[in-house]
Amino acid sequence: MIPVLLREIDIEAVQCNPPRIAIVYSTENWNIVERLVNELRYEFKDRYQISALNVKIGQSESIHEISHHIKRHYLRCQVIYAVGVVYKSSPHYEPRQMDLLTRRLDALSGSPKFPLLVIDCILVRESKEQLEEQMLECGFAEVWAKRGVDAFNMLMPY
Repeated sequence: MIPVLLREIDIEAVQCNPPRIAIVYSTENWNIVERLVNELRYEFKDRYQISALNVKIGQSESIHEISHHIKRHYLRCQVIYAVGVVYKSSPHYEPRQMDLLTRRLDALSGSPKFPLLVIDCILVRESKEQLEEQMLECGFAEVWAKRGVDAFNMLMPY
């Protein structure tokens, strides 16, 4: 038989500087996007006690220009949320362009030159009704904020 030693270990969370966060959103479908952006801001403030000074907000005229807007203005931020809403029923929806946007956002996140963590929060849904039903069921902002802060704490040096 092998004796087992039991001991208690105190685990304390290591506090680091809060991340510099940017929320870049598309003005398309603003009535839904506004609610998502505000919920995300309040989530950072209320749950994670991240000051409004550490959260920068920016807008892009088109959802397809978000990645360019991030490259021009937000490279000093550590966690960047790209927020937008696209409906498949819209006459302007093209799956090929959405795939290209996703690739551009992923490429920004993996850049060795800038330690960015870009979180793709572009919601592609069939219709406005489907999106509103999903927004009632789950809190997108809560999930997005947790994902970004947890990833920052795991990946970024102290």
